Amino acid sequence: MVLTGIHHVAIVVADLDAAVARYSRVLGSEPVKIRDVPQSKLNLAFYTVGHSFIELICPYGEDDSYDFPGFLARRGEAIHHVALDVDDLDESISALKRRGVCLLSDEPTVGPDDRIVFVADEMLNGVSLELVERTS
Repeated sequence: MVLTGIHHVAIVVADLDAAVARYSRVLGSEPVKIRDVPQSKLNLAFYTVGHSFIELICPYGEDDSYDFPGFLARRGEAIHHVALDVDDLDESISALKRRGVCLLSDEPTVGPDDRIVFVADEMLNGVSLELVERTS
């Protein structure tokens, strides 16, 4: 498995407009993209930081596939996951399985723009790790 950098840090927020106002003021820039993902019932905002991103995630439904509403209820607004770039996601998944690492899925899925897989948060002190193979 070859890790090539930090893709993004994802922070779950309760109110996207309020979070965007705070982050924009602190970072001195507006989000490069705001996106609705209706199939996951999420609103997302992305800030560019060098070659990486800060991703704000705001759930608006109770039944999204990643349980962001449950995360908010348990932990409040906080870092949910760190995403790392990998050259070959399939090889990375195989390497992690050989090492006995618990993944949330045995197969990659397609995230907002790229192929992804998540390492279970119990492996890393309650912070999920997402591996990203960039497709764009």
